[in-house]
This record gives sequence, structure tokens and C-alpha cells, in this order.
Amino acid sequence: MVTPEVIRLDVAKLDALMDAFEAKYLHFLDIGKDEFEERDQGALAFYAMRDLLKKMDADAEELCGHMEVCDAIMAASRAKKEGENDG
Repeated sequence: MVTPEVIRLDVAKLDALMDAFEAKYLHFLDIGKDEFEERDQGALAFYAMRDLLKKMDADAEELCGHMEVCDAIMAASRAKKEGENDG
């Protein structure tokens, strides 16, 4: 089942991969100093992916909060129905 925790774990895995990518690949972009446009596009693509990962993580955190509220409302509703059925 997809939960915010699963999403956050996947984002953390991707973030770790991005760190490794940044440490290795972006270092090599400096070697191709004559290819300014390609180097800049590669760097921009990397940071665009990083920004999307951070947004996904924030969205999952917000979703988790909404789900907790929904769970509390459902539990209260269930308790109320059970109380009405017992009484």
C-alpha cells in the first residue's frame, strides 16, 4: 500500500542517489569546459530533479498530516456509531 512513509523512503533513496551523482558526475562536467551549453543543461537538469524530490518529500509530509486528520475523523465516527448501536 502506498503511504506517505513509503513515498518519503523512496524520496530519501533518490536523494542519496542524487548526492552520489552530484559528487561524481557534476565534478566531471568541469572537464568539458568548452561545452558550456551542455554543461549548464546537465547541471540545471540535476538541480531541477533535486528540487522536485524536495517538493515530493514536502507533499508527502503534508499528505501524512491530512491522512492523520482523516483517520481521526473516521475513528470518531466509528466510535459514535458504535455508541449509538449499543445504546
